[in-house]
Amino acid sequence: QGKLNDELLDVILANSRSPVEVRGDILSLISANDTGARRLISMMEEFGLTSIDKLAKHILTQSERGAREAIGALPEGEWTYEMPLDGYERPLLLKCKLIVKNGKITIDYTGSSQFGRWLRETLPEKQIYSEEAGVNAIAVTATQNFKAMCDNIAFSLSLYSGQMCTAPQNIFVPKKGIMTDEGQKSFDEVGAGIAAAIDRLLADPARAQAILGGIQNPATLKRIAAARKLGKVVRESTAVEGAGEARMATPLLVAVNIKDEHVYGEERFGPIAFLVACADAHEAVLHASLTVFTYGAITAALYATDENLIAFAQKAFARAGANLSVNLIGNIFVNQSAAFSDFHATGANPASNATISDPAFVTNRFRTVATRRMIS
Repeated sequence: QGKLNDELLDVILANSRSPVEVRGDILSLISANDTGARRLISMMEEFGLTSIDKLAKHILTQSERGAREAIGALPEGEWTYEMPLDGYERPLLLKCKLIVKNGKITIDYTGSSQFGRWLRETLPEKQIYSEEAGVNAIAVTATQNFKAMCDNIAFSLSLYSGQMCTAPQNIFVPKKGIMTDEGQKSFDEVGAGIAAAIDRLLADPARAQAILGGIQNPATLKRIAAARKLGKVVRESTAVEGAGEARMATPLLVAVNIKDEHVYGEERFGPIAFLVACADAHEAVLHASLTVFTYGAITAALYATDENLIAFAQKAFARAGANLSVNLIGNIFVNQSAAFSDFHATGANPASNATISDPAFVTNRFRTVATRRMIS
């Protein structure tokens, strides 16, 4: 009715730490809105307008034309940037990729678990599907082909420099070692075997460049440097010969203890892997599945010869909500168990809350609204 509601204003001011400033802001907004309304009515009366729909459409059309012309003049390409934010309960890292292509601009904010978590926490009333950070795990308890196992793990750690959501990060190994076709291998020998396999795989610079690809973000190199200080370096991350100005790095392998969960219990994106010393084979499987359940994972792998342990692992990782691969060797890798099938993520642990094979991923986005009309 054009009259100030003093009671409502008093409530607002009572809930403000700066009531004087807030009162001034509100009154200035009211005044500006009132002035704008009066001048709009005056303009419509002057030009005999009963509606501004056509005028609004003209303004939007002109704006769109100008924006498209400006976008069309931009060079095509992709640019990335990341910015740390204080956040509310924890610091956040906001990542952004700007893509200019075919006269369009796409801004992609994916790339960090913090953003997915922020979306869910900020918009609890919305249906949000997110794939977030994960600590993909491998439990190594025994093998009938030690060299082939090490070669398989080495490729999974190296592929695309570990910059895949399906790449393994944590390798759980009994501290007393494992039984293999080459006899008993100590914890250190298992680590050395994987390190040697990485060296063999990446010995040829041309092949190394093809397998590793480039490091997408300089921040990944900083994570590698920081990870060196988190445990005993089993294999050092190195540059690749002949890479020129390209950012490239081979996998870093660091040995830690089972109690160092603050180290391996978070995703450290990039060519970084932890060799985690466990009490025995059972603890290796149990703790691997617990980290998946607690922190999320898209893939999990097991090397074992004990059928009872394999059965236990199947149940443990099923409860943890991760796809499990058992005794992979040759050209079948744990990275492929999700990335090249419809089951990219299960939606059953913190790494994601949906899977593209789940009908709910599609059907929950739609609602049915009916119109009924009586026909006499």
